[in-house]
Amino acid sequence: MFRSIPRRRALAGMAAFGLWGLAARVFSAEPASSKSPVTPLAERLAAYAHALRYEDLDSATIERVKTHFIDTIGCGIAAFDEGPVRICREVALGVAGGAATVIGTHRRTTPDLATFANGAAFRYYDLNDSYVGRLAGHPSDHIAACLAVAESERSSAAELITAIVLAYEINCRLIDAFDITTRGWMCRCSACRRSRSPRAS
Repeated sequence: MFRSIPRRRALAGMAAFGLWGLAARVFSAEPASSKSPVTPLAERLAAYAHALRYEDLDSATIERVKTHFIDTIGCGIAAFDEGPVRICREVALGVAGGAATVIGTHRRTTPDLATFANGAAFRYYDLNDSYVGRLAGHPSDHIAACLAVAESERSSAAELITAIVLAYEINCRLIDAFDITTRGWMCRCSACRRSRSPRAS
């Protein structure tokens, strides 16, 4: 029997990036003219995250998560000695006594700082995976946070896989649902530049 992973913590972090204000427009199941109240997006995300179990996942999804996880760790190892990555790591390791490992070291820090350092390494070369909907995104950016929380909470591998599936699903659905470039947000990475380029006819 798996212990419940505190996924609401991860969802609360995502809410800080603006999910609270998207509820009525992005995932509304009711037409705009309906008078019935719409459940806030954050609540629907929390309910979905709380309900999903490892046993709900098919074998192809589980294998895909393992592939993305290994690929992401490889990206981080490749960038380990790069200057900006080293600086992020030094900042993170400046806070001792946490429960999350900074990859490539034997030292631990707080989950947020481990996410910061590991995420910087994972993303540095911009070789991590991409998902293209209305715009391009990099769902493996969430793996650093999932890994740090899972280690801190002493979660099982199955719980970590479930958390990564949730992060991917929510990230990719949001990319499918709206385009943040209409509000002035612009990613400059190669995948996003390609997604904005005119397609050859």
